[in-house]
Amino acid sequence: AIGLLAVFGGLAAFEITDRRQSAETVRSVRQSEHVRDAYADVKFEITETGSAGSLYVLGLSPERRLAFDKQLAAARAALDSLAAVGGPEDVRLVGSILSDLIPQVEVVQRFFKSLESGDPFSETLPDANVIPQINALLTTAQAQHATTADALFDNYVNWQGTRLQVAAVSFSLGFVLVLSLIVTSLMFSRREAQSQGEMRRWRRVALADGLTDLGNRRAFEERIAHLAGPEVGVETFAIAMIDVDEFKIVNDTWGHARGDQTLRAIAAELKACLPSGAIPFRVGGDEFSAVLTGVDQSMVVEVMEDLRRRVEETLAPVTISIGIATVKGRQIEAALLRQQADAALYEAKLRGRNLSILYRFSPESAPMFPAAKLQAVRHLLAEGLVKAVFQPIWQIAPRRIIGYEALARPDASYELEGPQEAFEIAERFGRSADLDRLCRENALAAANDIPRDTLLFVNVSPYTLTHSTFSAAHIREEFVSAGFEPSQVVLEITERSTVAPEVVGEAARQLRKEGFAIALDDVGSGNNGIEMLRRVPFDYLKVDRSIVMAAGEGGEGRPAMMAILAFARESGAKVLAEGVETEDCLTLVQDIARGSAHREGEFIQLVQGFLLGMPAEGFAASALPVLEGNAA
Repeated sequence: AIGLLAVFGGLAAFEITDRRQSAETVRSVRQSEHVRDAYADVKFEITETGSAGSLYVLGLSPERRLAFDKQLAAARAALDSLAAVGGPEDVRLVGSILSDLIPQVEVVQRFFKSLESGDPFSETLPDANVIPQINALLTTAQAQHATTADALFDNYVNWQGTRLQVAAVSFSLGFVLVLSLIVTSLMFSRREAQSQGEMRRWRRVALADGLTDLGNRRAFEERIAHLAGPEVGVETFAIAMIDVDEFKIVNDTWGHARGDQTLRAIAAELKACLPSGAIPFRVGGDEFSAVLTGVDQSMVVEVMEDLRRRVEETLAPVTISIGIATVKGRQIEAALLRQQADAALYEAKLRGRNLSILYRFSPESAPMFPAAKLQAVRHLLAEGLVKAVFQPIWQIAPRRIIGYEALARPDASYELEGPQEAFEIAERFGRSADLDRLCRENALAAANDIPRDTLLFVNVSPYTLTHSTFSAAHIREEFVSAGFEPSQVVLEITERSTVAPEVVGEAARQLRKEGFAIALDDVGSGNNGIEMLRRVPFDYLKVDRSIVMAAGEGGEGRPAMMAILAFARESGAKVLAEGVETEDCLTLVQDIARGSAHREGEFIQLVQGFLLGMPAEGFAASALPVLEGNAA
């Protein structure tokens, strides 16, 4: 192709040059022709002038003298025309004739006039050969122009021959190159077809499960991503996640060969049960899935329930659990649909296995996150754009700020609802410990100006305490390197966690040995509170706002609150009421803090909330409201 471009470019350049050369040659030939014609005119007029003079001599008459005068004027005009069309040499020749030879002819003209008038004539008559002399000069110059014109024409003819040769060679070369291009294109097309065939074959291999011949995890993910795309016209589809119950027992009891046979049998049943258009996949060791399009919810449930019964009947004692999620109207993205199906499968396992469960949303459902937010948390972990703010913690009596809680705020560009959502998402792919460390580092960097007579409360994720890299000594080194002694730091561990309380308890004991005070956060909001209180001697109990408000409403809320306070009194831990946002809430906390008339001492020592100080980047306390009442 490059060779063809070069040939065509060369031909274009050659054609332009040829056009210019031809035009120049034609102009030169035409110029020579004009000059030759001008010379012929001059020779004619000079010759006629000589003839007119001879006639006058033969017969003197006014008419013949006037004819001679007119002819001499015509000869002068012809010389002027020659000078106008000729070149520099022609101009010089004309000038020489006009200055040297024509004046001699004019002497004859004056001689004729004197004869006619009878006046005496004193000038010397010129040589009789003046006219032949002029014609000889003109003939020589005319011959030179003829030779030049002939040479130009010969060159032009030769150039046209060269042009034909160049064109023939160029077109021959172009033909060879075009033929080569066609042959090469055919070869590459054949090779490309072979490569595409190989790629399709390898793609089938890459997207297929070798044991069951179903699509694999990658094929499953590509399928649901394709269905979720805006260019696909499918409005309804469903995902079913299928897991073999206690498959490890099958392998351990009958061997892996029997396990493989079981998986192939389940794959066969799955293909037999699915309606037309549905695609089955094996997405893990003992995990299958199916993607169904254009079906309603009841049909999906019926198909999956039929599959479960057939496996139970034909492969007993093997059973399967199924989680189903459906979408209609494209109001949800594929990643959320997959999470819902997984959640339904998890529920089927919890409810005794050998069940098919359809996902239904409820307030207690585990949160689902779109792929964009999962990606946002990954970017957050990579870029580290977290800002730390600090909220004051007040001691009720005497009234003073005894510490600040460091709170993380992800950058607004990530479009996350807050740190809680960021941690819930990070837990999905095992990065909550990394996010926890990132927030802790930013908090320590921003807390340099904290008053040294106050405590710094810092949250620590329970997942950090279970991480393989956890070390109490390492965490102590983090704070010491940032300028904080462990005695100035209170590490908060939330009750809202699925981490085993005994694991958290052991980690908390190690942190206390390093000099940190430990606070149990969100007391009353989770299920592990009592167990964690039993296992770890916490220094602070942070009572969740929901428990404080329930206590103010009476009923069962107040006994629950008093039970927490009684535990704190027995263990010696200080109690901090969280979420104090209104005057009524503050009054309630103050009333509980003072206790009843027959009890001495305080039940609640510390308070924290928006009413008493908004989270801010600094540590100024001048804008904080004053606590009123007896507690002041």
